[in-house]
Amino acid sequence: MVAVAVLALTATSCSGSNKIHLADEAVKQFHSQMDSERYREIYEAADSSFHKRSEPEFIAFLESIHKKLGPVTRVTLQSSQVGLFAGQGTVVTLFYRTQFTNGGAGEKFIFHFDQNRATLHGYYITSDALVTR
Repeated sequence: MVAVAVLALTATSCSGSNKIHLADEAVKQFHSQMDSERYREIYEAADSSFHKRSEPEFIAFLESIHKKLGPVTRVTLQSSQVGLFAGQGTVVTLFYRTQFTNGGAGEKFIFHFDQNRATLHGYYITSDALVTR
């Protein structure tokens, strides 16, 4: 019984770290798309619950961030969380300290997983530079 519990915990951990890696790769893609001003692609690839905000609103939001902060120059993963929720499946939340050309920011990304595919569910950013620029 103990061996089964340890095996299940190990399998879950491996699966969780793989999902963190996949979500981290999705963040790299997000930043690349934002730096290339491909905002519509980000919106279209996000999961359906993300579309509560209209596409024009979301594009204006990202344009404002990009205009004020500039391109991403350095990204540091601060922490991550993996959860399994009824009705939602696996959810990975990643917290970053991100340096842009014109200032730093804290970013939070929430991804839902369907098999091994990460879909953006939420994006949050905090930066003094967004207010002062």
